[in-house]
This record gives sequence, C-alpha cells and structure tokens, in this order.
Amino acid sequence: MLKKLKRSILATNIILTAAVLVGTFSVFFLSNFYSAYREQRINLMALPELYHSGSCTPISGVGSVVRYEAKVDSSVRYQEKVCFFVLLESSSGELYRNDSSNSNLESYYYLLQAGVKKGKCIFAERKLLAYRVQNSDGSAELYFLDISLAIYQLVKILRSFLLAIPVAFAAILFVSYLMAKKAVRPVEETWDKQRRFISDASHEIKTPLAVISANADALLTSPEQSGKWVKNIQDEIADMSLLVNNLLELAQADEAQTQAHTDTVVMTQFVQDTITRYEASIYEKGIDLKCAILQNVRILCDEEKLKRIVSILMDNALKYTKPGGKISVSLTQHHREICFSVENSGDGISPEDIPYIFDRFYRADGARSDPGSFGLGLSIAKALAEQIGGKLSASSQFGQSTL
Repeated sequence: MLKKLKRSILATNIILTAAVLVGTFSVFFLSNFYSAYREQRINLMALPELYHSGSCTPISGVGSVVRYEAKVDSSVRYQEKVCFFVLLESSSGELYRNDSSNSNLESYYYLLQAGVKKGKCIFAERKLLAYRVQNSDGSAELYFLDISLAIYQLVKILRSFLLAIPVAFAAILFVSYLMAKKAVRPVEETWDKQRRFISDASHEIKTPLAVISANADALLTSPEQSGKWVKNIQDEIADMSLLVNNLLELAQADEAQTQAHTDTVVMTQFVQDTITRYEASIYEKGIDLKCAILQNVRILCDEEKLKRIVSILMDNALKYTKPGGKISVSLTQHHREICFSVENSGDGISPEDIPYIFDRFYRADGARSDPGSFGLGLSIAKALAEQIGGKLSASSQFGQSTL
C-alpha cells in the first residue's frame, strides 16, 4: 500500500511539474512569437514610405527580384535593419518587377490568388511576410519582408527548450522522488506505529486471557481450591480493565475534537495534594522525598487533565524508584512559562531508549518484568500535555536518575 502511495505521489508530482514546465514554456514561446510578429508587421507597414522616400539600399546578389535593405525607426526587437523586395501589379493583374527586367515571376502569382488585400499581412512563404498597397489608378504594390532572422530566433528558443527537456525531466524525476519519499515518511511512521500498537495491544490482552482460561480450567478440575482460582481470575480481569481504560483514555486524548474545559487552576495546591496521596507508598519504600513547590502558581487549562498528568508522572517515578532511593518534585515559574518536574533515582534509561519512552506500549527492558506496567502511562501524559498546550520531555543519566 505504501509503495503504491509513493508511486502515486511520484507520478502526480511528475505530471503536475511537467505540465507547469510545458505550460510556462508555451506561454513564453507564444508571447515571443506574437511579439516578433507584431514587430515585423510594424516593419512591413513602414516599407512603402521607406521605398518611396529612397531610404533603402539595393542589395547585390542573384535572384529574380531586387532586394533592398533599410533601417526602421520603430522599436525592433530582433534586428536593426530589414531586408525586403517589391513587386508591382498592373491594373490587369499582371506582376512585374520595379525595374526594366522581364524576369519570370510566375511563382509569385499565387499571392494574388491567396488574397493579399490592402492593409492585411500574410505569410507569403515560410520566411516572407507580404503586404499589398492599392494605388488610385488600379495598380498595386506588393511588399515582401524577409523575416528569416526573427524565425531563426524563435527556432533557437524552441531548440533550446527541446534540448533542455531530458535534463529538466531528470531533475523533475529526482526532485519528485525526494518529495514522494519525504511525503510518505510520516505515513510509514504512522503505519509502523499503528501496526506495532495493534501487535502490542493484542499481546497485552492475550496474556491475561490465557491466564483466565488456565484458571478457569483449574477451577473445573479442582473445585476444592476455587477461592484461589477465582482470585487469580479477578486479578487478571482487573488488569484487563485497567488496560482497556488506559486505551480509552489514550484514544480520547488523541481525539482532536475533544473539548477542553479551561479554567484558572491553582497548580500549587493539587500538586501538593497529589504528593500527599503518594506519601504512604513513599514512606513504605523508604524513599527520600524532596519538594520545591513554588506557592500560588496559577494556570489556565483543563484541571482534570493536568491532574492526570501530574499523577502519571508521580506514579511512574514511584514505580521505578528502588527502596531507599530519592524522588525530587519541583514546580517553578519563569514569566509565563510554568515547569513541573519529577526526578527519581534508579537504573535510569539508556540513551537509545529515550526517544521511544513516549511511544505506546514501549517499555525499556527493565520494565517488562513489571506486571502492572503496560507502557501507556507516559503516552497518555504526553497526549494530554499537548492537548492543553504543554510539552512533555524526559532526560536520564543511565544508572543514576531519570527526569
């Protein structure tokens, strides 16, 4: 599926980029074409005045017509000089040169049939632009402008584009591949996390189900010890209920549409209340608890979610602090930023595990033996923190402490 998605993104990028590239060149080329045509048409319209004023110079060479060269005062983009020749048309429709030569001009009679009318320019040949001027006595003059240089410039632009196509296509393919790879990467990560989540959740549910099944069988075969088997089943059901509740809580925390009930909360008070609830467990394990709680710290957020975050962090610290260890709790404020931290002594977390401790069902090797740990607490805390606009992070000195 992901490979198909990557190919689809790659094909879409190539098609869209190629379409934009071709479209941009087409607009550029057509703009140059019409600009060149407009300028050559202006030059052609100026030829009668140049011809009759004697501002043109005959060009020596071979051919059936006499060619002239002249400078046009208008703005010419491709050339400063223009080259043209003139044919005369009698009132009877016969063509002849503007000198005494009787050269064969049969090849130009098609222009009369093509309808070269007064004030209208047509392409007489591939490199000529024709214009007909009607005289009062019924005769006419046909002016032919050589536009070979303008056509050469347009062909040069087209050739450059065609030569650039392989390079441009290779660049588009490379960039599109990188874009497709980058676009699919978050999907791949999400897919991997979802697959790992399903696998881990199935494993966590499968284990207590197997225990329940074994105890149910034992209950049938040894009814005299029913109290023991029933107690084991109840314990496993309690663990499964806790797991299901954690999964539901995580799903609700991930739900973007969840409405947060914000209110001004005295964070100092419920941090102290949370610590009080854990004092018995802390005393039982002989843990040295140090608190540095700033008084009267107020925050605008969802109180229940913030309490849940504090409880998860305290529970996590208590769970992984060995008897006789230390737990430090602090609450500080710097301008508008409030920082709550819990640090505990213990084995710590290895550097390679730090980036993954907020992943669902992720537990460092040392925590896998804990039957009460599903690896969801920190995931829930991180999701809740992000939902109320906060940020949860962790650091650890391996073998010493975790913050």
